[in-house]
Amino acid sequence: MPGLVEGHAHLSFESVTSTEDLITPPPEDDELLLEEALLLEEALLLEEALLDDELVLEEALLLEDDALLEEDDALEDDELPLEDDDELPLEDVTLPENSRVYMIAGTQHGGRAGATTDPGPNINPRNPHNPMPAVRALLVALDEWVVSGKEPPASRVPTLAAGTLVEPDKTGFPAVPGAVVVKVTNQVAPPGDWVHPKPADKAYRTLVCKVDADGNEAAGVRLPDIAVPLASYSGWNEYKPPYPAGELADRDGSCLPFAIDKAAREAAGDPRPSIAERYKSGADYVAKVQAVVSALQKDRLLLAEDAKNYIERAHREPRVAP
Repeated sequence: MPGLVEGHAHLSFESVTSTEDLITPPPEDDELLLEEALLLEEALLLEEALLDDELVLEEALLLEDDALLEEDDALEDDELPLEDDDELPLEDVTLPENSRVYMIAGTQHGGRAGATTDPGPNINPRNPHNPMPAVRALLVALDEWVVSGKEPPASRVPTLAAGTLVEPDKTGFPAVPGAVVVKVTNQVAPPGDWVHPKPADKAYRTLVCKVDADGNEAAGVRLPDIAVPLASYSGWNEYKPPYPAGELADRDGSCLPFAIDKAAREAAGDPRPSIAERYKSGADYVAKVQAVVSALQKDRLLLAEDAKNYIERAHREPRVAP
């Protein structure tokens, strides 16, 4: 049977026919050995419960939880699996060779075609960025991987090694006038008691993607709207009253458009270059979109049909001067 592991303690056990086969309890004056024996007995009861009847599964899982809690008490000051922020590992996890992970930059929860910038219940305009062109290309790559063994594109995610995975208050997001810039994340903690809730004693550290000077995520799959931008796109937003101040929107991101020209940018006090300052003409804008589209196609992150659509849309873009 596999061992039961919690913290630094490791308890292995063999299959037995009943709890009567357990060894004689250790001396009462040895508290740690007694608790270890109790843990062994309860783990064996868990095994019997699972073998006897699936109806007692819930009771068996509760028994296992109690055993782990007893072991935690015995460990006292030993290291726990969930550590304080300054004790967490500072290196990236190496993915298995048969896994890939992708982050499609600048996308809100449930991003889709046809989304609008209507702010709804939020302070900032909502994020209309459509991630589906990348999703379609990755689904084709997945199918080819399964059917023919052709390797999919390499993972594209922010990492500690590249300096693109950072604390939420260190993303480098520009101070856009009139916009709310979120610098916190929701807490991610082990499940607690939902009947009698209380603040978690420990929580996981949550890191986010660093952004470029325009406020767009610097890592992941950067589609043309992000790589050749006309706005800053984020996955976060804040609710406006009557929601509590600072309440994070649970689904909506933000879209913060660039000023049309230098005069409008300076009048607003916007640190991001205006559209006219970054694209000399419509032809210049189309050329930049074409370069990004070609690179994404080469990396198998964009299908031919979607590539064509991006180029046609760039030719029709009204915000860029002819």
